Amino acid sequence: MLAQYVNPNSAESQASLNKLCVRLVFCLYAESSGIFFGKHKIFRDWLEGARNIRWDLIHLFDVLNTPIDERDPYLDDTLKKFPYVNGGLFSGKIEIPNFTLYHFKILTSSIHMAWLRTVGGRLKSDYLYSKDVVYNNFVWIEPTETQRLAVEQFAQNILDARKNYPKSTLAALYDEVSMPYELRKAHRENDLAVAKAYGWEKFLDDEPTLAVKLLKLYEQHASK
Repeated sequence: MLAQYVNPNSAESQASLNKLCVRLVFCLYAESSGIFFGKHKIFRDWLEGARNIRWDLIHLFDVLNTPIDERDPYLDDTLKKFPYVNGGLFSGKIEIPNFTLYHFKILTSSIHMAWLRTVGGRLKSDYLYSKDVVYNNFVWIEPTETQRLAVEQFAQNILDARKNYPKSTLAALYDEVSMPYELRKAHRENDLAVAKAYGWEKFLDDEPTLAVKLLKLYEQHASK
């Protein structure tokens, strides 16, 4: 993701990227551990619906840093559900570049979820998303331009499919039984596009094999 910055080699940009990663990982951890009031996938669902990822992240971080009684009374209903996070994690502005859908669809893909379930900790029946264990050790591949565009297009297809049901809640849309066909198909196509970028499309439905391949990829990366 560093390549998306205007001056990727500057100390300021690298420091901003580190802070951004910490904030993103906290949000993933918070929704998996129940810190976000037990609202499963609230952050990932919100992120998938973002119209402009950069500005929506800036807005979300500001909301998380604002006590509930001090927030804009006309705040979007989805953002109202996020709690106030004290401790200064979201205080202060950081440089956030214009990310593409590609980076965030990797984080919510079956490939990344297989990595989480392999190396992540557990809290009762929920997986814990750790910055040090899960995110920092996940190996990002460099996709071809065709592969990157494919992931972004299928990510857009997910957003388009959700727009067909403006009156449905995210919980209803992602119910395992009643999930709309076109939305399920769009997610499947996105997962397949990510798997192809890794060269593992034949193993998309074989999570144990995906886990082994991810661990081997990590070993190769760590040995360099």
